[in-house]
Amino acid sequence: MDIDQLEVGLIVKNYKELCKLLGEEPKKANSKKAQLKEWNRYFAHENQGHKFIITDIYDIPKDKVDLRTNNRAAYIEYIEDLLISILVNKKKLFLSRNGILRLLKMINDNYTYVKYNPYKEIQELIDVDKDEIRDFYNTTDDLLKRNIETALDGLRKKRLISWNKITTVCFINTTIDKNDSNMIRVTKHEEITEEGDIIVSYDTAQPLIREIHRKATEEETRLIDSVERLLLDQYKYTDISDIYKNRTAEKFYKQANSILLDKANIDYYYSSYEIICNDEYILKKYNDPNYLRLSNDKTKLNIDMINTGIINRIEDNANKRHMKAIESYVLKNDTRKLTKLRSNEAYLTNTNKLTETLIDINSKSLKPEE
Repeated sequence: MDIDQLEVGLIVKNYKELCKLLGEEPKKANSKKAQLKEWNRYFAHENQGHKFIITDIYDIPKDKVDLRTNNRAAYIEYIEDLLISILVNKKKLFLSRNGILRLLKMINDNYTYVKYNPYKEIQELIDVDKDEIRDFYNTTDDLLKRNIETALDGLRKKRLISWNKITTVCFINTTIDKNDSNMIRVTKHEEITEEGDIIVSYDTAQPLIREIHRKATEEETRLIDSVERLLLDQYKYTDISDIYKNRTAEKFYKQANSILLDKANIDYYYSSYEIICNDEYILKKYNDPNYLRLSNDKTKLNIDMINTGIINRIEDNANKRHMKAIESYVLKNDTRKLTKLRSNEAYLTNTNKLTETLIDINSKSLKPEE
């Protein structure tokens, strides 16, 4: 949206003309309401018949507010709608956080690819420092987590689902072929040389190794808690939030995973969502004429509203952090590394580059072709 053509006092003869000025496509019905609500974050106007009179233009866009949902982000209701369409005829759903983020189009595939691979490739592609990339993930992960759980809580309040956050492990399952005596099976090989000699050799069966992603057992959960507590004591931290405050989470979890692999064949662990569906009432809600069952067009609209809403929220939050960092740096002489990073004049531009590359569902994939 381009608001450079607007000025206070400008009178625009109708909605379509205002769309032209802003470089926006005209919408209808609920889509138009959502569009007008989005515009209200950037400028204020009064209506005289079909005319729009611009009364104010904001230097910083206002936060998105939905009065029906206790000031939560407006796109949360679109997440709820999309979840309902996904949960129809399901008894139970078990999804990782990244899995549900991709399913709801809250991120694109680049988000997880870059997160779990060295940052060098994206640094070269969009020229953003690795510390800024790390800051982007730290802040965005938290936002996305809150968005998912707010939507799940909304459906739980309607008694359409129950849900729990659970620990999932990547378990390395190893098996090996054994004989009737419970000994590793041996295979005998005989080779005849040119001289007629017989050379005998033996091979043992090789272990079969397979990754299994599953809910952690009670014993594994206790072990994970014990390992984390051990490391917290070594770091002299009080609780798990300290690893994020001190920016040592990456090192902490690398050490935890190493211990768990040695003790229990757990390569790594992560949070997942277990969703128990009230399938009868979800189906009733889905078929309710007032709900407007998600056609392909409405599904696409919901996806676009979710993805665009998240991009806007990330960039709005980055702007607030930037302004706060400038204030701290200039007025309070705060020279901490994170403050200097966020007060940098390129911070907002780089955030926009990262949302375009890692969040925007229309972005080109960074994954190499196999």
